[in-house]
Amino acid sequence: IPIPTELIIVIVATLVSFLSNLKEVFDVDVVGTIPNTIPAPVLPDMTDVPLYLGDCFVVAILIFSNTIAMAKICAKKHNYELNDNQEIYAYGICNFASSFFKCFPSAVAPPRSMILSSMNAKTTISGLFSALLMLLVIVAISELFYSLPKAALASIILVALKGLFVQMSDARRYWMINKYDFIIWLCTITSVVFIDIDFGLGIGLAVSLLTIVFQSQRASALRLMKYNSNFRNIRGIKKLFSLSPIKIFVYKSSIFFANAEIFRKKLYSSTVNPRKFMKLLNKKYENTPTEGGNDSAPKRTGLPLQKISTVTTENGLNNNNQPDSVFSSVSFEESSSSNHLYSNQADFDAGNFLNKESVFVGLPPPEHVLSLTSIDTLDSLDTVDSGFDEISNPKQLLAEYKRTRVIILDMACVNYIDASGTNLLVHVHKEYSKLGIRLLLSGLSERVHVTMKHSAAFDVIPKDDVFPDLADAMAFAEELVVQPSEPAQTTPTRSVSFTDEEAVEESYVVHL
Repeated sequence: IPIPTELIIVIVATLVSFLSNLKEVFDVDVVGTIPNTIPAPVLPDMTDVPLYLGDCFVVAILIFSNTIAMAKICAKKHNYELNDNQEIYAYGICNFASSFFKCFPSAVAPPRSMILSSMNAKTTISGLFSALLMLLVIVAISELFYSLPKAALASIILVALKGLFVQMSDARRYWMINKYDFIIWLCTITSVVFIDIDFGLGIGLAVSLLTIVFQSQRASALRLMKYNSNFRNIRGIKKLFSLSPIKIFVYKSSIFFANAEIFRKKLYSSTVNPRKFMKLLNKKYENTPTEGGNDSAPKRTGLPLQKISTVTTENGLNNNNQPDSVFSSVSFEESSSSNHLYSNQADFDAGNFLNKESVFVGLPPPEHVLSLTSIDTLDSLDTVDSGFDEISNPKQLLAEYKRTRVIILDMACVNYIDASGTNLLVHVHKEYSKLGIRLLLSGLSERVHVTMKHSAAFDVIPKDDVFPDLADAMAFAEELVVQPSEPAQTTPTRSVSFTDEEAVEESYVVHL
């Protein structure tokens, strides 16, 4: 049993104050007269409620947070489940009834709670002794506390809060664990110390909400490739990723109005940006006159070509003495000597891989890949000003596009999507379809699937392009790649821009 230090301080301070007559000699504030009767129940005075209403919310939050923290400790110690709502109801009823007797708000007392817990107290009857002791103090011995200095009571409160000052050392731990937690902690404690506890808690709550919004807009994304029946993160080795005709994009957050455009930018920057490519083609058609009224549009064809072994250099061009035109035929072969590069590695390590005379795409080596019509005039463009932004490396953009057949969007980490998110997916699908790139969705949760169904997203996105998991989507994509393109796929055509109706992504705008 701990030594009752607080009780000893009260007794000693009262005796010293009474014997030395501190109130009259040194004008020391003392407790004074304490009523020795229990007040009759009356309705609380509501006159000054606007003055302390804000403090009531602060006190309620502090009481409840401390109570729940102590209750969790006791629940873990005695192996029982804690019902937070029951604690709220208990405090509400207790404080409501005691308000008619002018009592202070009820709150947890950690030392007393831990003592009762160590004594295996199970019910509130354990507080009967404390209640009888307080009744004895009020009725019988209240006069003994007349000379008790208020400074002694203040010292007891200050010592009881010493644990809060020790928590200043938690700043370094918060910084190491999570920078956002450190920012919330720093803003809250600074505001409480230098402004007020009311404003401090409000500022801390506001900063916490802002960090949540900020983190929701900074979701991470992964670029994956298939290797030995597994999917590996290539960790920023974009050149290796760009060689594959199948690109896997994983978005690790929900898609809603606050981060929808961020999702689009990450998708386009990680895979293929259809808008830049369409601007590039439009610029080409503006500078290239048509002959005989026929459009010289590139077309995907299914004609088999002779298998060409491509040697990839650092600049992404082949050295087969053939022009690396926009849609030159490409064939990929996997070298058996490259297997040692990935043994016992969780992620791809490029190393000297890009200097090898082979290209790994994570697919079964097809007899012939895609045969596409060449556009030699686009290779002569070094920089294209598309009006809105400048495409500084058109050759790289074209090389990226000519290799891409399928983009798999893995949505297994997307727990929530709203109307803005579904609308965005529909228009992303339209943009890729306009270029002849197949967009597949995988890993949709039931909640996301229902939302997309109710928003009529599947009227545009075929259900055949939606798969339960990434492995099924990858198997379907591999079949698409090894098969020659259908003649009906003649994208992009001469007109690669969207019409006014197609460009409208937010339908309510046109009704303003």
